[in-house]
Amino acid sequence: MSILSRFQTQSKHFAVAVVFLGGFTDLCVYSIIIPIIPFVLEEIHEPESWIGILLAIYGLGVIVGSFTLGLMVSRKLVSKKLGMIGSLFVVWASILFFALGHNIWMLCIARFFQGLASCGVWVLGLALVADLYGGEEDKIGTVMGIIFSGLSMGMLLGPPISGWLFTYGRQWPYVFCAGLVGLDLVGGC
Repeated sequence: MSILSRFQTQSKHFAVAVVFLGGFTDLCVYSIIIPIIPFVLEEIHEPESWIGILLAIYGLGVIVGSFTLGLMVSRKLVSKKLGMIGSLFVVWASILFFALGHNIWMLCIARFFQGLASCGVWVLGLALVADLYGGEEDKIGTVMGIIFSGLSMGMLLGPPISGWLFTYGRQWPYVFCAGLVGLDLVGGC
C-alpha cells in the first residue's frame, strides 16, 4: 500500500470518527437536556406546560435548519465541512443559552438553536462521509452503521448522564455537553 493510499484511508477513518462523535454529541446534548427541563422550568417559575412547547420549538429549528442548510450546501454557498463545524458552534451557543437561561425566552432560543444546528451536525456529516466513500459501495453501509451507532449511543446515554451530573449541580450537564462539543470541534477543524 502506497503512502498516499494509506493517508487517504486514515483520513476517511478520521472523518468517520469525527462524524460519529458529532452524532453522539448532538443526540447526547438533545437527550441530556430533556430530563432536566422540568427542574429548570421550576427554577424560573414557569409552568410545566412549557415542556411540550420547548420540544416543538426544537422541531421548528430542525425544519428551518433542514431547508436553510440544504439550500446553502446545494448552491455551494458553504461546504459540508464548514456547515458541520458552524453547526457545532451553534450547538455550543445553545448549551450556553441553556446554562445561563433564567427566563423562558432564553430557553426557547436555546431549543431553536439546538434544532437548527442538529441538521448540520449529523446530516451534513453523513453527506460528507458519503462523499468520501462515494465509489466504495461495499464499505459505505458499514461506515453509516458505525455513525448511526453514535447517534443511538448519544440518545441512550444522555438521560442517565444528565441525571447523574444534575445531582452535583445544575450546571454540570451543560459543562459536560460543552466539553463534548469542544472535543468534536477539535477533531473537525
